[in-house]
Amino acid sequence: WLDVGDMDNDGDLDLVISGIDSLGRYQTKLYRNLLGNNSFVSNIVPNKPSGLQSIVNNNSVVLSWDHSTDDHTPQNSLSYNIFVRRAADGVLISSPLSDNEDGYRKVVQLGNASLNNHWRIDSLSAGIYTWSVQAIDNSFAGGLFADEQTFEIIDVSNQNLDLYLGWNLTSFYITPEDQRMDSIFSPLTNSQSLIKVIDETGNFIQNIPGIGWINTIGNMENSEGYYVKVANDEILTLLGPKVELPFVVPLITGWNITGYPLEVSQDAFSAYETLINNDQLIKVIDETGGLIEYIPGPGWINTIGNLEPGEGYYIKVTNDCDIVFEENSGKIATDVKRI
Repeated sequence: WLDVGDMDNDGDLDLVISGIDSLGRYQTKLYRNLLGNNSFVSNIVPNKPSGLQSIVNNNSVVLSWDHSTDDHTPQNSLSYNIFVRRAADGVLISSPLSDNEDGYRKVVQLGNASLNNHWRIDSLSAGIYTWSVQAIDNSFAGGLFADEQTFEIIDVSNQNLDLYLGWNLTSFYITPEDQRMDSIFSPLTNSQSLIKVIDETGNFIQNIPGIGWINTIGNMENSEGYYVKVANDEILTLLGPKVELPFVVPLITGWNITGYPLEVSQDAFSAYETLINNDQLIKVIDETGGLIEYIPGPGWINTIGNLEPGEGYYIKVTNDCDIVFEENSGKIATDVKRI
């Protein structure tokens, strides 16, 4: 077995031979190149790569960089070595086996990205990552790492919104990349199932004869509820990150159409309990006519039961205030009072 590398870190290649000699003995010999400082010019490490870019797609990332240069090794023969580290705890996702400060290579081999100037990493968890890359020449000497870059992986989920023939009072707990309402509902306009969408202010999405589809709502808001009318039963799927909790839904005096920004059910009475205790809540109504309301004698009545993902709700309050949705407490309505 024979290999070469700069064993004494003096800038030139040394030689290692290991095997069995003619007498059947195991031998390992190191031949140091002692001419490096006299007869030969010491190797100069490659230049730092430049043009670092990262393209994130869901939980994957493609890292890329421009080819580096070296004094002896042809550009196409340089290999590349990357490190990727989670910013939160410093855990290495891809180890370079090099010193991050001076680029000194700790192993005699090609970089972990081989001769490529791009590298793909899949199945990353959500979070911020730092990364960099160095070039490695034919002497397996590593150059300095490029200036560190960052990228972020966002936890992507999906919401399947069940829509039934006629009017539906809906909301969203997903924030898609494209938040334009006409883009969100484009699968339904393409299938000719969508008739109309209305928000609480009267803005709409509708196909106007001679003009086409009009979107006066603008962008979707997770705090809002929307009336959606469809010609057939449909399932609308949204992709994107879930809303960050706690999430604040602002209310104005009087009636509001609000969204429910959680992906799990929650006891409706518990969700509005703060408003009740502050004497701010007058009434809540869902799309089926279920309600939360104070009835003289019986007291507060909850015929809604649970707030459900994807549903919207009418809420009437005495003054401008907020609802704050926290991580679900696990409370589910089991004893619903009905009148």
